[in-house]
Amino acid sequence: GTPEARIALRKTRNSQNERKRNYAKGALRNILRRSPAFPYLRPAQQFMGKQKWKEATEQYSMAIKLDPELTELLTRRGNALLRQNKYAEAKQDFAKAVEADLYDSEATTGLAIVLVFEGKYLEGIDVVEKARSKFAKDATFAYNAACVYGRALEHAQKLTDTADREKKATTYRQQALADLKRSVDLGFNDFAWMGKDPDLNSLHEIPAFKKLQTNQPSTTPKR
Repeated sequence: GTPEARIALRKTRNSQNERKRNYAKGALRNILRRSPAFPYLRPAQQFMGKQKWKEATEQYSMAIKLDPELTELLTRRGNALLRQNKYAEAKQDFAKAVEADLYDSEATTGLAIVLVFEGKYLEGIDVVEKARSKFAKDATFAYNAACVYGRALEHAQKLTDTADREKKATTYRQQALADLKRSVDLGFNDFAWMGKDPDLNSLHEIPAFKKLQTNQPSTTPKR
């Protein structure tokens, strides 16, 4: 459970060797269960499920104090802060998480979404595209990448230059839908959330988006 061991396991978690990858994931789960921060995770997750973002943030903050080396806690708190529109604080958590773990896909996309919220949507997209090859088989990354493009689409639709607006809007719309489809193909199955996710508001009325929800798999895909 040393910092060095955690770093090595995080790298191995994304190995091309499936056996090594599964071993690393199991070892990281064991480290998490043995952490003194673990008792705070369940209530934090429950608060997140009830959309009580402030209470979830408090639980994650206590957990981080107990185990600051558990960098995935920064990602989880960043998500809670993001839901409270506390972009500067969320950005700080996501940036620290990415610095500590380049293979934390949620921290990577979280940082990208914050950049889009700040109006730096080209920078946000750049973060996603530079990381895309590392998370080619990650359903969560694909879904969150769609969220980044969904928010970028909102910004593009506000541009005053008509030609530039239509060109960018088309590009972002197509990429968002492609990433959503890929996330489903990889195993994402929370269609109820997809239908109300505010990051995808710009897509909800598009026929292709509705078709994707209508044609959702009848059985839960294997992850």
